[in-house]
Amino acid sequence: GVAVEVKYLYLDWDVPSSDVSVRMGIQPFALPYAAERTDWMSGHFILDDNMAGVLLSYDINENVGAHLGWFRPWDAEVGSSTTPSTQYGHNDEIDLFTWTLPIEVKDTFKLTPYAMFGLVGVDLSSGGTNGLYEWLVGDWLSGNGSFGDDGKAWWAGLAFNLDYLDPFYAAFDFAYGSYSADDTTGGWFNRDNPDRAGWVAIAKLGYKLDNFTPILFGWYGSGADVDGGDGMDGMMPVLSPFWGMT
Repeated sequence: GVAVEVKYLYLDWDVPSSDVSVRMGIQPFALPYAAERTDWMSGHFILDDNMAGVLLSYDINENVGAHLGWFRPWDAEVGSSTTPSTQYGHNDEIDLFTWTLPIEVKDTFKLTPYAMFGLVGVDLSSGGTNGLYEWLVGDWLSGNGSFGDDGKAWWAGLAFNLDYLDPFYAAFDFAYGSYSADDTTGGWFNRDNPDRAGWVAIAKLGYKLDNFTPILFGWYGSGADVDGGDGMDGMMPVLSPFWGMT
């Protein structure tokens, strides 16, 4: 009755004769966000989890950096080991390719644009990943569904912190995401083409006092369009969020 798992297992190393650093293995990774994690607000609203992957980091100069990553958060290992077309490891994973470009001027601002592209294997839903189906496609109201074809997803966003007006400070997040796959069936709407796209915007304003910081915090996102059987078309797909607000 006790679950034991490896939470982190990674290696940090530097590419010889270069300024490139590499982290490979099971590691924590979150897309950039300006409204930082707290006990009551959690972390990123698209992807914030532990997963296997490789992350390359490079400091272009003292103010600008660059990060490239490949991650595999799911690998269901489903199918038949005797049938070549459905062997273990065939179309039963999701691969993510990430890019971030942090730009920071100390005590002034930090601006981080980012992008992520995902490939979703059709056999993932056969491995008990209905939760992933619900996050990407949006059929959490039924709790069931399956991928009918390989899918593609992409996200682009921006995280911005402003510290120039200290003790006032501001943080903003914006992201847009899209998911598409043909012939997906199941779920509440039982539809064939669950293409969906949406956006979210977050703002955080604060004033730093000696012993505490009052905060004004708010967010808004595009919503589901359920008229005419369109399903969750207006909602941004997410993967593994660590978002505490409701």
